[in-house]
Amino acid sequence: MKRFKAVIPVILATIWLGACQLQPVERTIDPIGIQLIVPERVEVGSTTLAMKVSNDERVTESHIQVTPYDSEETRTYEVTEKDGYLVTSVKLDQGIYQVNGMVHEGQKVYTPATWMIVGDVPQDQIDQLQQPIVHSHDHGGGHHH
Repeated sequence: MKRFKAVIPVILATIWLGACQLQPVERTIDPIGIQLIVPERVEVGSTTLAMKVSNDERVTESHIQVTPYDSEETRTYEVTEKDGYLVTSVKLDQGIYQVNGMVHEGQKVYTPATWMIVGDVPQDQIDQLQQPIVHSHDHGGGHHH
């Protein structure tokens, strides 16, 4: 019986490692290395949003989307390349915004997201942001333009 117990961890480890190899290569971490550069807090007016894509050989399209908190009204901004960064300038009213980087690699779409606070937003609204961002779009490439 002792010998049997010693074999169980080895069998479990083998099954676990085998299962890892069967997983598709598509991971939740993006393999193209997107860095979304967004100020956490800004004054009302124009601000610059940027992305840096480390492995951009297969990137077919990039843009940045901005959605006001508790709204479905998404605005899409085209980006231009400047010193290795993809940048856009946006003019926003006071409020809280979800900023999505949208990087297309063929049929795949990578969407790093973060919150941005514009102007003088009450602390109780900011406290609601501690909840994780919910992606309202699918990853099949079907998103607003």
